[in-house]
Amino acid sequence: MRWLRIAPVVVLLAAGCSGGAPRDVDPGPALAAQRTTATNILARWDRAAAGDDVVVVQPLGGLRQVGDWEAAVGDNHKAALLAGLVEAAGRLPAAHDQGTIRLADGRTRPVRPLTAAAALDRAARSRQPCAPCRPLRVTGARPITADLDTVGGRVMAPAWEFTLADSAVRLVGSAVPDGAVTVLPAFGRPEGHDAAPWLEHARAADGPALAVSFAGAIVPADEPCGSDYVGEAVESARAVVVLIAVNRTYDGKRCPMIGGVRSLTVRLRAPLGERTVLQLYTGLPITG
Repeated sequence: MRWLRIAPVVVLLAAGCSGGAPRDVDPGPALAAQRTTATNILARWDRAAAGDDVVVVQPLGGLRQVGDWEAAVGDNHKAALLAGLVEAAGRLPAAHDQGTIRLADGRTRPVRPLTAAAALDRAARSRQPCAPCRPLRVTGARPITADLDTVGGRVMAPAWEFTLADSAVRLVGSAVPDGAVTVLPAFGRPEGHDAAPWLEHARAADGPALAVSFAGAIVPADEPCGSDYVGEAVESARAVVVLIAVNRTYDGKRCPMIGGVRSLTVRLRAPLGERTVLQLYTGLPITG
């Protein structure tokens, strides 16, 4: 299942427009449904963190860009990387026979790293059509150690740093085999549950609290096509899930399908600290 990150201007259907008036909405039922899902998401996260497996929050095949594209190649190379159009220009080095995954708590796990060619081939599996794009040509690779985001925290693991034919930008890809880790899948929205706002950003604030931004109505509820929102947090020792629901809206005619980014401050029982903020329904970390 692919989850799309919502941009600062979003498309949505809001209730109310000219000729109406603001009215209060009981957010209780929506928050209660979200709260049940959030509790299950946190339980899953805590089980994964306490288990013996190395559980990563995204597949290992992606390539991370290091540096900025030069003006002469930027347009092509940015699109080519997003499309997974990466290929070797020649023979790439073999891997060491043995590597180590160093966990956040200091423990280590032995692993047999992928060769540079195998890591590059894995990255190319996600290739998407890009008719005008020229593939990125990899001219060399060297073994390095790079971080992986896991449910148990950031770990260090074998990786490859790739050099390119016509750019100083480097690409970093994991050398950890797929079978050495478990990928945490998206949780999914329970059947019959309404959609909830997608969180764009979350950061710790005084209170203790979280300052969050999310996709919603472009104006408040005292204006046509507007809505107001209320939020709360469901917490565990390792993670937090933010719930958001409408508590006031402007009744009236159907509105244009346009919206924007709104913000709220949501109180926490304890400071965020090292805990992870998870997206409702995906159960995966918020990236902003």
